[in-house]
This record gives sequence, structure tokens and C-alpha cells, in this order.
Amino acid sequence: MSKITVQVSDSISVAPDTIVMYLNVNYKGKQHKTCFDSGVDYCHKVLEVLSKYTNRVEIGNKYVYEDKKRVETKKGNKITSYYRRNGFIFNTFITAKFSSDFDMLDNLVKDLEEFNEYCSVNFSYCLEDTEKYKDELLSHLVELARVKADILAKASNLTIVGVDSIQYNKSNYDTTVYGMRCVDMNNNTQSILGTETAKPVKLSDSVVVIYKTKG
Repeated sequence: MSKITVQVSDSISVAPDTIVMYLNVNYKGKQHKTCFDSGVDYCHKVLEVLSKYTNRVEIGNKYVYEDKKRVETKKGNKITSYYRRNGFIFNTFITAKFSSDFDMLDNLVKDLEEFNEYCSVNFSYCLEDTEKYKDELLSHLVELARVKADILAKASNLTIVGVDSIQYNKSNYDTTVYGMRCVDMNNNTQSILGTETAKPVKLSDSVVVIYKTKG
């Protein structure tokens, strides 16, 4: 029994389905413990605002480090440098996610304006529901392989009688698209959305199908 081997590749473009909001918190304090405690309280207030708009919120690890600034002094031709201690900085990241059709982002940013002093914000688009599109692409590839196999079999006066084997390695996709600019919350919130358009996420894949033939 003879065989026909067909390798097919293709790709699809999918619009991102999620807006991701990143908040970088850098709260400053004079003492290590009070800086940490106040930073945690500060984050809780930010989370209270976010909870009005989404329940898809995560907070990262929390750190406190010494805030030091390098200072140089010059006396004659001699330059002396030292670090001036300015207290401590509490740092963490908060991530919030919204559907791509979320239309209250400007309102949310305005509600977060009170945190401008210690919190910076930027955004990106991403594709979260990837499995659905991966499966659609793979189904298309299997169908495409059969079409090509039928053409080759007909040209060789053969008949496809079944699948002998399939060779497939699952693809990994980077589904984050940085199509939105990083913004300072002091800027006009209209710059966040509207002028920036998310680019489609391109998913590519390939499969090898070996068919059994007779004739």
C-alpha cells in the first residue's frame, strides 16, 4: 500500500479581545514598616476603585527598598560622591483586564487621578481566548491537507483510503499586542483610546498528514 505525505501551513489574524491595564505603584515613606503598611493601604484604595469596573484584577509581589540619590560635591579639583538617603519606596504592580469593547476606560482613569502622585499607568491589548482560534486554525489545516492529498492522489491514479499518521507540534503564541501607548494619567485621557488601534494577532500553524492509498 502506497502513501501520500502532505504538509500544510497557514495563518489567521484575530483581533485582540482584552484590554490590559498596568498600574505601577511606588509609594514613598520615611520608615520601612510604615512605608510598607501605608503602601498596602494605598493599594487597597486603588483596588476599591478598580472593583467598580472589573473583577479581573491581580496584585503582584510587594517590595520595600531604600530610596537613595547619588550626590556629588566638588572642592577644588576633588570630587566627592555619596548617597543621600531619602526614606523608603514601596513597590508593586497591579493588573486589571477588560473586554476589548469596554467603553468606560476614560471614567476609570479619571477616578484614579487621586493616585497620580505614586501610581503610573500604561495599557496594552492582548488575546486571551486563544484556544478557540487555535482549534479553528488546526481544523482548517486538516481540511486543507485532505484537499491537497486528493489532488495528488488523482494525479497519480490513486484513491485515499484513510489516514496513516499525523505529525503535529503545538505552537506557542505571543498574544500580547502593545498597540496602545503608555500614558501618564495627567495627560488627556482621550489619548488612551481612539487614536490608538490594536493590531490583529497573527496565529500561524502547520501539520503533516500521511494518507494511505490504493490503486
